[in-house]
Amino acid sequence: MAEGARLEKSGDLAAAAVVYRKIADKDPLDQEATGRLLIVYRKLKDYLEELAVINRVLAAYEEQGRARQAKWLRAHSKAAAAGTAVFQKLGGATVSGFGADPAVATLTRRRAIVERKISGKKGGKRIRPKDTVRKKEERQRQEATAEQRKREKRERQEAAAARRRQEAERREAEKAAVNKVKEAAAKAAREKAKPSLFVIALTYRAPLAEIDAAMAAHITFLDKHYEKEDFLVSGRQVPRTGGIILARGRDREAVERMMQADPLIKKKLATIEVVEFKASQMSKGLARLLA
Repeated sequence: MAEGARLEKSGDLAAAAVVYRKIADKDPLDQEATGRLLIVYRKLKDYLEELAVINRVLAAYEEQGRARQAKWLRAHSKAAAAGTAVFQKLGGATVSGFGADPAVATLTRRRAIVERKISGKKGGKRIRPKDTVRKKEERQRQEATAEQRKREKRERQEAAAARRRQEAERREAEKAAVNKVKEAAAKAAREKAKPSLFVIALTYRAPLAEIDAAMAAHITFLDKHYEKEDFLVSGRQVPRTGGIILARGRDREAVERMMQADPLIKKKLATIEVVEFKASQMSKGLARLLA
């Protein structure tokens, strides 16, 4: 019923008639379905179909009345034999076989109107209902089939559009993932390209007299690595307990091996501690130097 009402509201009366007809064929006494079906046929001015529905419904009411009458007679056989009053109440010789249902009276009046409309067509020549009904049913089936195909086509188009959207979203997600990997790799490369700097702390392990005696060789060692741009700055600690060298290099192991050639370290006059760090900020001058 909901589907029929939707189609009727949208103006597709032929398709609505097909839906209501299926319900009415199963139960001609379904007043809601048959009522809407008759209204739709009336709007379509399909009086032959309307008449066919009315006749089926009236026949169903008559069959229902006969069944009730027979059931009553079986249950009250003695009372039924008492007189004709019982038969009249049940739809006997002087009472309509349809009983006194108001719906029956309404359908009977409508049938008379529809029959007059049909007989008045084509100069009073009566149209043969049977052949015309079959044609109407075939036309309605074709229209319903066409509407179903339209719906199926629309659903296929919507499904295809949804698949295209999903595919586009998948490609965008893959592209975003690739870009993310590239950005991470670029960031890692930038981090790797930053120079590793080292703070080398020398701690004296001998008297200053011995340190001063080896200082000329130590300065020669420093000059050598200044020329190679391994060292950036160096000097004594305050108080004079050792020295500090700011250096750069590939890694800690390389710097530690380089420092083993320092005369102070070779003669065990001092020990070293190496601290590696990545420069995240620096002055312009130092940045140019490191570049």
